[in-house]
Amino acid sequence: MINNDTVYNILILADSFDRNEIIQRNENYKFIVVKNYTEITEALEKNDISLAILDMELEGFNFTGIIEELTEKRLLNNCLVLVLSTIENPKLLKNILKSGAADFLKKPFINDEFILKIELLIKKLLDKKLIEEQKKEIENTLKKFKALLDSSINAMYIFKDNICIECNKEASLLLGFNSKEEIIDKHIFNIFHNVSTKHKNLLVDNEVDHNFQTKVTGQQGNVYEVQIKERNIPFDTDNLKIISAMDITDIKRNEKILAQKSKLASMGEMIGNIAHQWRQPLTAISIAASGIKLMQECDIEDKIETIDSLDNIVKNTKFLSATIEDFQNFLRNDRESSTFFIQDVLRSTLMILDANLKFENIKIVQNYEEDIEITTIQNDLVQILLNIINNAVDAFKDKTIKDKFLFIDVYQKKDIVYISLLDSAGGISEAVIDKIFEPYFTTKHQAQGTGLGLYMTHQILSKLDGKIEVNNESYTYEKKENRGAKFTITLPVF
Repeated sequence: MINNDTVYNILILADSFDRNEIIQRNENYKFIVVKNYTEITEALEKNDISLAILDMELEGFNFTGIIEELTEKRLLNNCLVLVLSTIENPKLLKNILKSGAADFLKKPFINDEFILKIELLIKKLLDKKLIEEQKKEIENTLKKFKALLDSSINAMYIFKDNICIECNKEASLLLGFNSKEEIIDKHIFNIFHNVSTKHKNLLVDNEVDHNFQTKVTGQQGNVYEVQIKERNIPFDTDNLKIISAMDITDIKRNEKILAQKSKLASMGEMIGNIAHQWRQPLTAISIAASGIKLMQECDIEDKIETIDSLDNIVKNTKFLSATIEDFQNFLRNDRESSTFFIQDVLRSTLMILDANLKFENIKIVQNYEEDIEITTIQNDLVQILLNIINNAVDAFKDKTIKDKFLFIDVYQKKDIVYISLLDSAGGISEAVIDKIFEPYFTTKHQAQGTGLGLYMTHQILSKLDGKIEVNNESYTYEKKENRGAKFTITLPVF
């Protein structure tokens, strides 16, 4: 039985029968009695009819033609038709059902049988309407999904068994196809040409989602840098793969320009540091050489003093040579990974900055675990350390801080190396601490900073599979309270 508050209108064109008993059994039914074809059409047009009951025994009616005509007029879209008949001609009944009737009931019948048939047909109608609503909802969802795909600024591809089943307009524009139809039904590797073996494996992996950058070749042979985000989604009984691709060729080009600017800025700072470092040894060399020359001119050479002066010249020359070598290492455009001790890199970095650190009276406090080896791009790590230490030096300038410290800690946990650098310069303003890794953001005077150092530090570490974090920290050292910015670098050992 239908149990709800809805009233279902039932159209009747049939011999009289006990409608009152049916209504008593189900108050949700309202019967509308008609006598001819005109009244049928008017009732269907003016009322929400759920079921039309037509008695085929009535003379003067071509029920097959009536049902077909009502169907053509779309008056039976939300209505089912039940025919009543004593006819035992299967062919005629078949034609009636074929014309659009939903079911038939053989006369004579008992009321219980009739009521059950009505209930079943009303339920069938409700099921039909529910299916249609679900179908419309699915169609609307698909329309929205396609609209979302087409409105996305990224290229979007949907794959089933690595065959493209849907994509948006950007998907064809990205790689130089003339239309999205050229992409549909293509294998994933016929769309993403010439990707590396490693990235091919990531593209077809159905177990884990991936996010990576790769190079692909377009239809005209152009090579693009693209950012790929790939996600695997179970859908019904299928597994679908959704790939979002964005052309980052210009971004990568701009990154290289920014990296070059940052390196030039670091070079300028290094040259300044080397100039500071060379003053003392050059003065010592000049004094020693002048002393030897003077003794030669006065013919009062002291062999022991001459040897000491020459030793002093050699010692200072070696120091100058070492600083030049460190500078040359930094200038090398070496992008190959190598294995080295972190302590060695810190030693050479601090040597480059030694004059500036001494000039600002900054004391370096080093705390290293036993020699820690790491495999990465050494030059990149040097640039990272230079950027952070130079920032610490700048933080101390123009501040009346008596005790200037820079604590450098290096330690390893499992396969991760940690390098922390903590100063005592008072910390970074909480209003800007979240912005310091953004490009061109700087708290320095425009003439002193480019705003690229920490941004490039962040970018370089990302490429090395590392991270950098910053926070302000208060601490006690030598029984004195200090506060400063703490930068923590993490890098994988291999």
